[in-house]
Amino acid sequence: MRISPVSKRLPGCHVFKDFISKEEEIRLVGEIDACNPKWHMSNWNGKCDSKTWGLEVDVVKRVVGKVRRPIPKAFDFMIKKMTSGEYLPLTGFVPNECNSNSYKKEQGHWLRAHVDDRQLSGELLANISLLSDSYMTYRHEKTGEEVRVFLPRRSLQVVSKESRYDWTHEIRKNDILDRRRVSITFRGNGQIKGSKRAPPVGTPEYLKYTL
Repeated sequence: MRISPVSKRLPGCHVFKDFISKEEEIRLVGEIDACNPKWHMSNWNGKCDSKTWGLEVDVVKRVVGKVRRPIPKAFDFMIKKMTSGEYLPLTGFVPNECNSNSYKKEQGHWLRAHVDDRQLSGELLANISLLSDSYMTYRHEKTGEEVRVFLPRRSLQVVSKESRYDWTHEIRKNDILDRRRVSITFRGNGQIKGSKRAPPVGTPEYLKYTL
């Protein structure tokens, strides 16, 4: 088992270097660029090109809907690897939604400071960085303390516990260190109406609960 905590000040955040190989990185970027849906410009959390698969989440209407586009089969090897028990705390994690963002430095792309939805998304986030090293800045919502986390290309970042719920995260324009950065973020979405606890992820049934 591997445990790679980022900082005692940022509990629950782990970065695992060289999670995938250079060859896998090249193949993945090609698959992501080529597969449906097409890239579309997103201004939701900053500015980047984006595409999404798995359960559809409407954070405005507070609804988790059905699967419109399955998670690409090309991602299966990553899901199997990160849930194998070697990368804590992802044992047992079964993602049912993921999105990919493409950040182009020359176009001034960036990620706005935010916390992924605390109810619609589950307790773990898994993020894989491709093509560029970058820094992600975490900021504690109450104290204002900041921690900068280095994300090497081909690394896996796991966000859980306090780092998941109590800290915003962002990527500033100057913290993308190469021409293009592509990220893949996996989540376990779904919320039972009236509950503060997300149900087990990966359940195949249609999930549509209005909060």
